[in-house]
Amino acid sequence: MLSDAAIGKLLRERGIDAVPHGFRSSFRNRGAEQTDFPHEVLEAAPAHKVLNAVEAAYAAHRPP
Repeated sequence: MLSDAAIGKLLRERGIDAVPHGFRSSFRNRGAEQTDFPHEVLEAAPAHKVLNAVEAAYAAHRPP
């Protein structure tokens, strides 16, 4: 796993005018538009935090 800082540094070194969050956002959108993965998987894959308190409570009690 790479941090935002590491990806940002790589982009700057390569002269690419982009930000790390844009990659996560694009990944999430592409997954929603072109795959059948469940919403929960698409949100977890780019390390998004669950915003819904009920979902977060249930996720905390799921087995690994």
